[in-house]
Amino acid sequence: METVLNGEVRDSEPGNQLVAEPRAHTNTLVIGDRGFPFWKDVETVDISLVDDLPKVLDVLAAIRANFIINRAFMAEEFNKVNSPETISNFRRGLDGILWIRTSS
Repeated sequence: METVLNGEVRDSEPGNQLVAEPRAHTNTLVIGDRGFPFWKDVETVDISLVDDLPKVLDVLAAIRANFIINRAFMAEEFNKVNSPETISNFRRGLDGILWIRTSS
């Protein structure tokens, strides 16, 4: 099993527990890529190296072994702006997880 290297993502120390401990009241973790909107009340850790690295699906795959995921929220636009191949890749990456469409 691979270990998440970034301490901000992995560690169980206070303040460094993005994956190790559920998030405050919402128990929510957002995985987004460049250009993804963020909200001031949602903790964000930028783990990007360069554009498109790592990819959202790479991050999802890395944390699934250590993080219980009950559902995933995807904007309705996701299906409109992405190719069938991309949608299929996300369905495989989210296999076994409830996928909820939301309007933006």
